[in-house]
Amino acid sequence: MYKILLFSLICFTFLLFSCNESIPVSDVDLDMRYAPIEVGKYWEYQVDSIIYDDLGMTVYNTSSFLKEQIIDKTEGVSGDSIYMLQISKKKEAEGDYFATDLWVVKLENNSLIRIEENLSFIKLLFPPKVGDEWKGNQFPENNTDVFVSGEPVVVYKDWNNYLIEDRLDNFTVGDQSFDDVLVVRQVDDENLIEKRYSYEYYASGIGLIARNMEILDTQCVEPSCEERAWEDKAWKGFILSQRIIDYN
Repeated sequence: MYKILLFSLICFTFLLFSCNESIPVSDVDLDMRYAPIEVGKYWEYQVDSIIYDDLGMTVYNTSSFLKEQIIDKTEGVSGDSIYMLQISKKKEAEGDYFATDLWVVKLENNSLIRIEENLSFIKLLFPPKVGDEWKGNQFPENNTDVFVSGEPVVVYKDWNNYLIEDRLDNFTVGDQSFDDVLVVRQVDDENLIEKRYSYEYYASGIGLIARNMEILDTQCVEPSCEERAWEDKAWKGFILSQRIIDYN
């Protein structure tokens, strides 16, 4: 069983965004414009979360900042490009980033693959098209614990195929507006005791600009619980929003 720590990018403010009309699906080859990758590129995010603990009796609101930067490139055995992605964090906007992890990004078989610690994800296929589906999580989803406030949570339970759900001509994140954005649904499923929701948004020429996740468990199963919002009945898990604030 994989056991990994949910890194401290879990925080408090919700992502504010709005979507307008969709761009029609076209046969244009989009290449890699939604995931431009080269040494020196960086992306900075504000990450805000609500963490549930103690059977829902304790709720933590946290906020921090995350920077991802490609610092090196090598070539794999098969000739595919392998990039080193340095992960850095800070708690205050005015503070200094400190490096915490070194992850891997690979371009392999027309796929964008990220290896985060020991978990491998296929984030996008190229060229991406609305309606594309693929198996994004390359690990045993229902047997992978992530520790949230010391509690094991099966974050990736029953994640099925990723889906490029839409392509938007306008998408607003905070006070920034982006043109031509892919909407990637990773999971959107719930039952009486579990909610798994995760969406990512990729802007042309930039890459990932936003992520929204709701990973919540409860044992509140009385009839009255069905009418309660997940934010009110969650016993453990988290709600996370990640929004871009700077990039090159």
